[in-house]
Amino acid sequence: MDTTDNLDHLLVVIHGMGSHKLKIPKMISHVKTNLQFVQQKSGLKGKFEVIGVEWHDTLHSIADNQISHLVPDGITSVRKFINETALDIVYWLSPTYRQVILNEVGNQLNQRFSEFKSTHPNFNASVSIIAHSLGSVIIYDLLCHQKQALEISSRPDYKRMGNMEALRHFASSAQQQRKLQSEQKEVLKEMMGHIQTGKLHYPELSFEIENLFIVGSPISLFLGIQGITPFDDNALPVCKNFYNIFHPYDPIAYRIEPWIDKSFFESKPLALPVLNSSGKGWWKNVTWHEIEDTLDFLGGKRYDHVLQLSVSLMNLNQYTSMIPAHKSYWKDKDLMFFVASMLLSLIHI
Repeated sequence: MDTTDNLDHLLVVIHGMGSHKLKIPKMISHVKTNLQFVQQKSGLKGKFEVIGVEWHDTLHSIADNQISHLVPDGITSVRKFINETALDIVYWLSPTYRQVILNEVGNQLNQRFSEFKSTHPNFNASVSIIAHSLGSVIIYDLLCHQKQALEISSRPDYKRMGNMEALRHFASSAQQQRKLQSEQKEVLKEMMGHIQTGKLHYPELSFEIENLFIVGSPISLFLGIQGITPFDDNALPVCKNFYNIFHPYDPIAYRIEPWIDKSFFESKPLALPVLNSSGKGWWKNVTWHEIEDTLDFLGGKRYDHVLQLSVSLMNLNQYTSMIPAHKSYWKDKDLMFFVASMLLSLIHI
């Protein structure tokens, strides 16, 4: 780890389903290598440090004792795979084990940041998070329950705000919309039988998050099936900017813009730039100027971003590409070009 204090950004990696105790170092290495590569190719200037959080092992060390005796014989390898991956979703939906996960992620984030500060005592730059799959659901929920004073202005300048800053301001000031959406939510609750989820405690982070990048994320699905809207309390993460990035063949990923506002349903997600051999990014079929001219939502803010198909995946059918698509993010150079561009303020969305 670089122990100098002239860092521009700290980026925290949070994994998705499954055990990542041995994979986290590789994930961090991939992110670092690709950030360095895109900086060399594109000329972007900035110094990053990357750290990671692994929450799966602690969860399963506690939870698996409750179910291990329930597993029947037969197809052992398949059951082991399911228990180590898909079972994470079941645990997350349980208030008891969701609390375990929240505690582990929150405590690890604070611990990792404290360790980082001990070697970078003068660090005063931004901290961002990039989270994958179920990890994105966890950190989204955690950040929705962080304390932050939000000054409401009667004449807000949305173009000068970060995209999540602008959305939280808009949602907080739209009292009539909040009332309408609350009434709709109560009807949905009644239809669902008023499911009791229990009261959760959310660890408070010791630092602020500037940017939240979620990749291959089903967060809008979780929000939608619970009847949560952007106008509800604790529905939006406390961060300045938020980016939902997905591969078009990833079956786990969902758009979030139509959840924010139904007018987005007719608008395609923004295609990420491709880092070509010259080191410059180009956008397919659309430019930033065109986006700002044709979409007027909170000063032209966007939240959904789609990776353009690589040549290797274009040659495969959609079904064959599903698993590789969901696992491809950490090695994707176009994704890291976008992350570096956002962190270094090359482009403002």
